[in-house]
Amino acid sequence: MKYAVFTEDGYDYIDSSYKVFSGGKEHTYLFDYASKDISALPDLLDAFVNKNLGKKTFDLKGYKYAKEDGAQIEEILLGLHPYYVENVQEVIKRALGEMFISRLEIAGKTRENKTWFINRFTGIASLYLNCGDEYPLQLHEEYRHKFRADHPNDWEVLYFRSCSRAFNSELYEHELINRLLYWVLDTSAPYLSNLTIAQRMWLFGNIYPGYSYDFNIEANFTPAQYYHLDREYCDDKDEETNPMYEHANKMHDIFIPIHPYLELYESGGDLTPEAEAALNKAILHAQSVRDKPIYEKHEIKKIGHLLIPEVLQMIRNETKIKKCTRCNRYFVYSNKNSKFCERVWEDGNRCKDVGSSESFQDKLKSDPVLRCYRNVARRFRRWSNSGKIDPAQYENWYAIANKELELVRSGKLSFKEFKDWLDKYKFE
Repeated sequence: MKYAVFTEDGYDYIDSSYKVFSGGKEHTYLFDYASKDISALPDLLDAFVNKNLGKKTFDLKGYKYAKEDGAQIEEILLGLHPYYVENVQEVIKRALGEMFISRLEIAGKTRENKTWFINRFTGIASLYLNCGDEYPLQLHEEYRHKFRADHPNDWEVLYFRSCSRAFNSELYEHELINRLLYWVLDTSAPYLSNLTIAQRMWLFGNIYPGYSYDFNIEANFTPAQYYHLDREYCDDKDEETNPMYEHANKMHDIFIPIHPYLELYESGGDLTPEAEAALNKAILHAQSVRDKPIYEKHEIKKIGHLLIPEVLQMIRNETKIKKCTRCNRYFVYSNKNSKFCERVWEDGNRCKDVGSSESFQDKLKSDPVLRCYRNVARRFRRWSNSGKIDPAQYENWYAIANKELELVRSGKLSFKEFKDWLDKYKFE
């Protein structure tokens, strides 16, 4: 299993039990990745496939692939990020799968049998398939599912024909990373420097609403998806009664005018007056949005999806917990001497209040010295409150009595001597 361990100092990318590479606070690998040009990958893969597969006939040509046939593709990927050192074979294999199905879609070949399909895919992907590799079978299942008799709609097939290309995932994610860096973090990005990070995230989410479905971190503002939902599904009656329709219209008027100029914005070119006006209108709206923190959103399908991340967050924060002495349930504490939680029970009492009182009463029962001292102290306090003695006299006695009590605790004064002193004390 391959996974990443994220900490405040960066992350470690781990394959099974060993660390492959680390990314630090400088984010060097990330920034190098963002700076690379990978636009040649689809054409290089297309040329690679054409060496052994007829583009129209789908007949195999009998070409025997050698390592140098994929050298340019591998060079681009290996220079892109250390991640590809461990994964380049898998990435190219899956890109070949994308391209093969894309070609079948374009040719209208949506009902080919398993033997025909696997034979041709293996013919173009042999260089990147391991012995006994199950990926060709998995790819055929994806193909069958995609074009099963009860599934395809004409518009859907047309959609795939228009957008399918090899290295979809790499191109898409490279584009997403660059846009996130520019719109949300780049302090030199024109027009955006006066917005907070959360406001810039909100702006990005509304300019590119489709991205919100593909990553979990998003701004805690009105979701950009509302715009699409309301514009598509609000009928005439809804327009009058649905408060979201007004919001949808507003988002439409603000963000649709930006789209023709996105490439111009991101290239840093000089803006036309129309482009500048469209961007400034969106920025002005972003500045009016309340600045709230950015959060992570996770889909919850079972209780563990909710509670395990909560516990892991506590672990990352080094949250201190212990069990309440009264109710025996965990609670978060800041003072290590805390014994009781803040839970409020049906009678309106808190463990902290009731527990402290109960604990003190239990202590009185088992501590005759404290019980004797408390009885005398309560009597003298009543005298002070009623005017029988001056409050200053009580405060003076209280200070002396506490010192005498400490002497008893340390063994320097016996309980009998302390009790005699309490009984015989006279206020002057």
